[in-house]
Amino acid sequence: MGRTRAGDRLRTNGEFLHALLEHAPLGVLLMDMENRLLEANPFFLRLLGVPWETLRGRRLEESLHHAGITDALADARTGGSGHFAGTVFVGGRDAELRLDATRLPGRAGAEPALLVLMEDLSETQAMERQLRERDELLQAFFAQSLDGFYIATFDEPLRWDDTVDKEATLEYALEHLRITRINQAMLDQYGWKESDMIGVPTSHFYKHDRVQNKEDLRALLESGHRHIETCERRADGSIVWFEGDYIVLYDENGLQRGHFGVQRDISERKQAEEERRALEAQMLQAQKLESLGVLAGGIAHDFNNLLTAVLGNINLAQSVCGPGNPSARYLEAAERTLLKAADLTRQMLAYSGRGSFAVEPLDLNALVQEMSHLLAVSIPKKTILNSHLEPELPWVHADASQLQQVVLNLVTNAAESIGENQGRIDIVTGRERLAAGTADVLLPSRELEPGEYVFLEVADTGCGIAPELLEKIFDPFFSTKRAGRGLGLSSMVGILRAHRGGIRIHSQPGRGSTFRVYLPAGLGTIRKQEIPVAGESPKLTGTVLLVDDEPAILETGAGLLSQLGFQVRTARDGQEAVALFSVDPAAVDLVLMDITMPRLGGREACLAMRALRPMLPVLLSSGYDERESLRDLPRQGVTGFLKKPYRVQELRQAIIKILPGTSGSNRGGMEVNSG
Repeated sequence: MGRTRAGDRLRTNGEFLHALLEHAPLGVLLMDMENRLLEANPFFLRLLGVPWETLRGRRLEESLHHAGITDALADARTGGSGHFAGTVFVGGRDAELRLDATRLPGRAGAEPALLVLMEDLSETQAMERQLRERDELLQAFFAQSLDGFYIATFDEPLRWDDTVDKEATLEYALEHLRITRINQAMLDQYGWKESDMIGVPTSHFYKHDRVQNKEDLRALLESGHRHIETCERRADGSIVWFEGDYIVLYDENGLQRGHFGVQRDISERKQAEEERRALEAQMLQAQKLESLGVLAGGIAHDFNNLLTAVLGNINLAQSVCGPGNPSARYLEAAERTLLKAADLTRQMLAYSGRGSFAVEPLDLNALVQEMSHLLAVSIPKKTILNSHLEPELPWVHADASQLQQVVLNLVTNAAESIGENQGRIDIVTGRERLAAGTADVLLPSRELEPGEYVFLEVADTGCGIAPELLEKIFDPFFSTKRAGRGLGLSSMVGILRAHRGGIRIHSQPGRGSTFRVYLPAGLGTIRKQEIPVAGESPKLTGTVLLVDDEPAILETGAGLLSQLGFQVRTARDGQEAVALFSVDPAAVDLVLMDITMPRLGGREACLAMRALRPMLPVLLSSGYDERESLRDLPRQGVTGFLKKPYRVQELRQAIIKILPGTSGSNRGGMEVNSG
C-alpha cells in the first residue's frame, strides 16, 4: 500500500513537472557534458523555430552561435555558475537572451548533465527602451517648451463626489495642493526660483485673488478639466496674463491626487486687445463727433438762411420807418436778438469745423492779457486767477475771436468746477515740441503732426473729472451741472480742428483738472489794419443777378439790392442762373450767389459763368467759412465773400469792395454816383 501511495506521488509530481515545462515562459534544456541536447521544452523550440526531431542530439552551439554562450556552458561543466546575457541571432532575428546553466550530478551511476534555463528579453527590453525614449522625449519637451508646465499633488488623495462635504474638501484642496514639478518656462513666467515653488501650496501664488482661485479649483474638481484665462502677479509685483489648461490626475483607486497644468503667457495679446479696444473707442468717438459735426453744420446752414431773410426784412423795415419812428427801437431790439442767434450758429459751425475764421498771425500772450479783465469778472470772488506767460512766445496763425472763445470756455468751466469753494485758476503759456505718435494729445481722438507748438494751459484746483466722463465732455450739450448750457467744450472741437490744433487733458477727481491747448507755432508779423478814410457814401447802379435756393432770401435780398440802387434779376439755383446769364453775359454787372444749392452749386455756377465772361465780379455768400467757400476757384476775375446772415451795411461794403470803379477796385465798369 505504501508503494502504491509513493507511486501516485511520483506520477503526480511527474505530471506537474511536465505541465510546468510545457507552459513555462522560458526555455528549459537538458544537455550532456558535451553540450548535446537531451531534452528541450516547447518554449525553446518556438524560440529557435526548429522541430525537436532536428535538434535531438545536436550540440547547442550549432543553433546558438555566440562565444559567450559557449563560455557559460564551459563554466557550468566545471561546477561554476554559467551565465550569459546578450544579443544572439536566433530564429531569423536578433534576440536579447539571458542564459543560466547548472551542472547536475549523476545518480546511481548515471552521467552528470547540464540544466540550462533561457529567457527571451527582447520584448521587455524593447518596451523598456521605448519607455526610456519616451521619458527622455517628455523630459526634453518639459524642459525646453515655451509653455509653462507643472504638476501639483494633494498631501493626501481626495474624493470629490456627493458623499463628501465639498466646501470643506475645497478648503483642504486650496491649502494642501502643492507643486511637485515645474519647468523652466513657468519659472520664467512667474519670476520665481524652483526652490521657491516646489513643495509650496499653489494658493500661495494666488493670494491676491483667492475667491477666483477657489472657484476655478471648484470647476476643475467638478469636471476634471478646466480652461481659463487668469491675471496673476509675478515675483516682482508686475501683472502677467495666462491662458491655461488643467487636467485632474487620479490614482489607482479613482481618487484625485492632483492635477497637471500647462499655461502660456498671453500678456502681449491682452495688451494688443486693449489697444485695439481703445483704438475702436477712439474711432467710435471720432465718428460720433464727425456725425454730430455734420448735423450741426447742416442745421446752422439752414438756420443762417432763415436769419438772413429775417435780418434783411428788419433792415428794410428800418429804412422805411426812419430814425424817429416809434417802431424803430423795436426793430433795433429785434436786430440785436437776431445777431445773438447768429452767434449761436457760429458756435455750431465752429463745432462742425466749418466756421468762419479770420486767420492772422496772433500773439497768444497779448490775447490773454487783453482778456484779463473779462476773465476776472467771469469767475467767483473766492477764486484766484494767475497768469504765467512765457516771454518771446512764437506767433500762432489763428482767429482771435475763436481763441477768445476757447480761453473763456476753459476758464468758465474751471471756475464752475471750483464752485463756491476757495480755489485757484492758473493760465500758462509756453512752447513744446511734439514728437510723432503723441497719442495723448486729443482733438479729441486725433494725433497731431510732429513739430513745434505753442500751448495755452488752464489748470484749476476744482473737483476734477471722473475717468468715465473724460470721453463725454466734448459731446454737445453734455454737462455734469444740473442744467447744461449750449455747446460748451464741444465748440472747441471744431475750432481746434480748423486751426490744426489739439488738447491734452489731465484730471483726477478731487484734485483738479488741467487743459492744455496746442496750436502750431509759426513765423510772421501782425498786420495792422488800415483805417479807411472817411468820405461820401457812393450810390450804386447796375444789374445784379441774385441766386439762392431760399425764396425768402431772394425776396429780401432783392429788396435790399433795390434799396442800394440796383436792378435785380433772380435765379433759384446755379443751373437756372447759368441759363439766364448765358442769354446776355454783358447785361449782368455783378452776381450775388449762394454756395450750397441743389442741381448746381455756387462754385460750379461761378466757373460756368466765368467760362463765358472771365472777369465777371462774383460775390459768394454762405454760412460757412471764406476759405472753404472760395477754394478751387480760378484766380481770374474778382471774387468776394459775404458771410450769412448779413446786414444791409455789410452787403453794401462787400459790393463796393469787389465792383470795378468803386473804392474797392481800380477797374472801370459799373457806374458809381456820389451824393
